[in-house]
Amino acid sequence: MKLVFFHFSMQGGGAERTISLLSSYLINMENEVYIVTMDDQKSFYPLPNQIKHVKLGVNHNSQNIFRAMFNNFHSLLVIHDCFSDIRPDVVISFQPNTIFLSWLAKWGVGYKVIGSERTNPFYNQSGFWNRAKKYIAMLCDGYVFQTNGVKKYYSGQIQSVGIVLQNGILSEKFSKNDLAWDDRSNVCAVGRMDEGKCFEDILQAFAIVHKQFPNVKLDLYGDGPDKQKLMIKATELGFLDVVRFHGRCQTIFEEYSKHKIFIMASRAEGFPNVLLEAMASGCACVVADCDFGPSELITNGQNGFLFSVHDWETLASYVCFLLEKDELCQQLAQNAKSVRQTNNIEIIGAAFWDYLKQQ
Repeated sequence: MKLVFFHFSMQGGGAERTISLLSSYLINMENEVYIVTMDDQKSFYPLPNQIKHVKLGVNHNSQNIFRAMFNNFHSLLVIHDCFSDIRPDVVISFQPNTIFLSWLAKWGVGYKVIGSERTNPFYNQSGFWNRAKKYIAMLCDGYVFQTNGVKKYYSGQIQSVGIVLQNGILSEKFSKNDLAWDDRSNVCAVGRMDEGKCFEDILQAFAIVHKQFPNVKLDLYGDGPDKQKLMIKATELGFLDVVRFHGRCQTIFEEYSKHKIFIMASRAEGFPNVLLEAMASGCACVVADCDFGPSELITNGQNGFLFSVHDWETLASYVCFLLEKDELCQQLAQNAKSVRQTNNIEIIGAAFWDYLKQQ
């Protein structure tokens, strides 16, 4: 089968990581796989040589409505020409705008369009594309949902042709990076530093943790518009020296494995890749029970702890409890590793491939 993953960019992010993993799996099923991106940048994630990455370079800024109309029309022609040359059987798109463009560009080519929801559609209602996504989904021949909760946002028509498929991981990479428990220390958090990820709640919680455990460090990985504000907040709270801002990290799997505890305070998620990766890395996870994803990965008290969104006092109490009870902390971390089996890309990829063959 000839398959195309069509996305805006491959410059990092959960959707992009999923594309890299699924495409790498599908190329081994004797498929011809393309990744077509609207920008002109190479992939942040490594891709097998057999995968053809076509960089269209049509992500132009529009200074006015007339320029926007011209750019959109030009982009559509370029996309159509690209798909006409490839002649795919299926185009898989992970964004409302690329789903719509995939549908518009299919005249004379005749491929199937598979869409996917990668965010929390109940939470993110800003902007035209997010408001229109449930209607754009009706243009698709199939749809992939990351969680059962997100599936409920869409019409019965889309649900009937869709599949719930959690994200996959390359399990052997996590096994390879395993460190002995006694070689681990400290607490980490990973993600884009913006309002929705609630890193300020993490800092508030760590202020409590720091009073009881002054030698414990908090490592923050990621970047975003709130990074400078968070650094100022850490200074105001008086522990900038123990809160370490590392920025974006291409060796994040190795960094997870150096830590005993992972925390996440997001107010909303589509499906939290960072949580899945932290669990696979053998971290004890303390996570906000937001919509959607955490409660489908964590059974409270068995393979991690859940707390209510913005309840940073409970977050702090769980972290302190785990720091005091190292044996329990290690047991939760060990139990969390079960995602290496349930979310192995070999299992997730096989389910996705079976779904594609039914289209």
